[in-house]
Amino acid sequence: HDPNKIKRALKLFETIAGRFKSGDENFRPSERVLGSVLDVVAKSNEAHKVSMCLGLIDRIKKEYGVTPNRVAYNIVLSACAHHIDPSENEQLRREVLKTAVSTFQLLSKDGSLGGPDSTSYRSLLLVVDRFIIDEGERMASMEDLWNKCCKDGQVNQWVLQALFKVSGPHFWRLVDKDRRSAGIVKVQDLPPEWSRNTGTNDGSMMGSHHRRQKRRRGAPRQREQRNWR
Repeated sequence: HDPNKIKRALKLFETIAGRFKSGDENFRPSERVLGSVLDVVAKSNEAHKVSMCLGLIDRIKKEYGVTPNRVAYNIVLSACAHHIDPSENEQLRREVLKTAVSTFQLLSKDGSLGGPDSTSYRSLLLVVDRFIIDEGERMASMEDLWNKCCKDGQVNQWVLQALFKVSGPHFWRLVDKDRRSAGIVKVQDLPPEWSRNTGTNDGSMMGSHHRRQKRRRGAPRQREQRNWR
């Protein structure tokens, strides 16, 4: 990752904003500009990239009257999912998890955003896997999120791959397949209503090569009830 990439993206944003403040309406910051800058920040190794993304969204809403779309909030979820290793910073772990949940809830409640899509579900599954330490709470949250994804018709190949990666041996129960006979699970093999709101259903998952990443376990924690809506 180029450490100067964020600086260049932010400088470009400030240039555009400056032209607009000087009276040039053609340079009004837009959803597209916001999305481009957010994407650069989210893909970086910046330790505070999640808060930076939120700050950019808040600023463009207040200063330029731009309403962020679902793409912008999905980028925030992606920034959470691909954050640096949270195991050494408990406060950061809690903040990133809280941001991811609140962002997903916003997508669910704000009708103008169109609701969470497959990208939203995929990112939050990865967040749940990395940022909820208690195994029981993590699995319960993962299963609840998967069921909601199926209900919303947002299961595509990327969601299926994320579920396969994070759920381990529970994958076969969640997709309602027999591991011994299924071998390869394709989106087409699942109930069609689970993917009715997606654009493509050509993904597949093979169960024999799955490896669970090692996880740093902490002391037992009190489980929290997650409300994805």
